[in-house]
Amino acid sequence: MAAPKATPEVQEAKEEFSLSQALRRVLLASVGAALLTQEEIEKFVDKLVERGEIAEQEGKKMVREILERRRARAREQAEEIREQAEEIGEGLESRIERVLARMNLPSRREIQALSQKLDELSEKLDRLTESQ
Repeated sequence: MAAPKATPEVQEAKEEFSLSQALRRVLLASVGAALLTQEEIEKFVDKLVERGEIAEQEGKKMVREILERRRARAREQAEEIREQAEEIGEGLESRIERVLARMNLPSRREIQALSQKLDELSEKLDRLTESQ
């Protein structure tokens, strides 16, 4: 006895279910793969391709997208670290200057300014002694 022919609605529902399952697999693969190294990602995607769960081009695209998201996230994290380090440096410098001021010690800027003034005065003195 032959199986009854599926109605267009049933066929469409099957295709939607199949598509949603494929999308689910891709999503799960990309989430799980986010924790893997590039080599592991490529091996994982190759296995999906071998099993026929995704097309080869789709696999290559998935690897590229995962790696690009990783690179973008790494760039974002590096920028966040740079900003935090800058903030820490500025805060530390400010605190050191306050401590030095309390101890009545000159800051690096003050020492450099005095050194520059001393150099200028030495030059003026040398010119005066040469002209006499």
